[in-house]
Amino acid sequence: MKKIILRFIVVLLIVYLVGVGIFTMITFPNTYIGGVEKSYVRMEDAFNRNPEARTLIIHGRNGKELQLKALDFSYTESVKSGEVIQQNQFLWPLAWLSKHEHNPEYNYNYSEQQLEDFIGASTLMQDNKQPQNAVIVLQDDAYIVQPSEPGDTLIKTDAAKSILQAFLDGKEELTLDQEYMKPEVTEEDPSLIKKAEEINKIHKLKLTYSFGEDKEVLEGDRLLDMFRYTGEGYEPIYDQVHEYLRQLAIKYDTYGPSNERKFMATGIGEITVQGGIYGWQMDVEESAKELVTALMARESKEMTPIYLNEGLEPGLNDIGNTYIEIDLNRQHLWFYKGGELITDTNIVSGDPTRGVATPTGVGKVWSREKDRSLVGIVPEGSADYSSYVDFWMPVNWSGVGIHNSRWRTSFGGGIYNGSGSYGCINLPYDPTKLIFDNVEINTPVVIY
Repeated sequence: MKKIILRFIVVLLIVYLVGVGIFTMITFPNTYIGGVEKSYVRMEDAFNRNPEARTLIIHGRNGKELQLKALDFSYTESVKSGEVIQQNQFLWPLAWLSKHEHNPEYNYNYSEQQLEDFIGASTLMQDNKQPQNAVIVLQDDAYIVQPSEPGDTLIKTDAAKSILQAFLDGKEELTLDQEYMKPEVTEEDPSLIKKAEEINKIHKLKLTYSFGEDKEVLEGDRLLDMFRYTGEGYEPIYDQVHEYLRQLAIKYDTYGPSNERKFMATGIGEITVQGGIYGWQMDVEESAKELVTALMARESKEMTPIYLNEGLEPGLNDIGNTYIEIDLNRQHLWFYKGGELITDTNIVSGDPTRGVATPTGVGKVWSREKDRSLVGIVPEGSADYSSYVDFWMPVNWSGVGIHNSRWRTSFGGGIYNGSGSYGCINLPYDPTKLIFDNVEINTPVVIY
């Protein structure tokens, strides 16, 4: 029995010593060098990672792929001097019970230029799409933030650093992401989101100007063109607002001596009459200020321009069906209100033989006064005159008006030639009073 035990001990000792000898030359089980298993490897080969056979597969965007080998950029490596595997061969029977990790340091040699050239000539750098910033676009009648597009344009130096590090770390695959050029503005940008919200508020605005039957609606992109972004928000551009209203004034203003109108003369038919002081003339400056205020308030509303001169009937057909009509040839006056004839009468107009003929054109009643003394100088300039009238309605800026004439007993016919007024339109008392009582300020006075 003793012999058997002795023999068993001898066998164990021999096995132990053989193991000591073996693990003096090879690595323990469960040995890892730099994260790579190197169990039962000759000591002199344990640090060899065989880089010339290594392949790094690089995955880029849009299905692009690249394989990198050591030869592609003259890569070699060697363990630093003094690096050895620290394992106690005498403890080899316990080696299976734990993991043995070693992280030696290496000397690396490679060509950075070759690596960059290799990457530059690869599919990763071909047919690249530039990143696109997030932008505000119109979609389904609303402005939205269109997301940015990442593209697939690599920053070559950043890609080279990541690829090199992956190769040095012994990785087999690498997916590129942070190495790509990035959009400068993304859909998460707070200022872009705020701009889209403000643009939508403006885009929903609707401001309407009425010119009689015609309407001008300011909304949508035309309205957006009147704003600019200041960094703090959107504000109206005064020059754009002013120009918009200036164009409306050109289109709809009817005031001015050169403005011709078609007019249905009583008993005659359609004639052309020249302008005068009647009509609409927009105050573009003040109207622009008012519009800017409305735009700042982001309020949809009906707008009325501010006018320097106003007519009675809005729109291009501004004479309408309420007017005073005077025919100098027939020496007759008609007063229509709402299309109804209120009165008509013979008149005496300015005396053409003395150079004071009543001027033609379209004037307006711009004042209504009672008990006036009309003063002036007779046409020949020989003396002053003063004439009392019960009713006075001026129709231009030069002192011509409609009034009754107590000193006359007859009207109409050819009286005005040689015995006419100094330019005014003389009427009998009753029709003058009827006109005075019914006429509104700004009523057009058509004289032809």
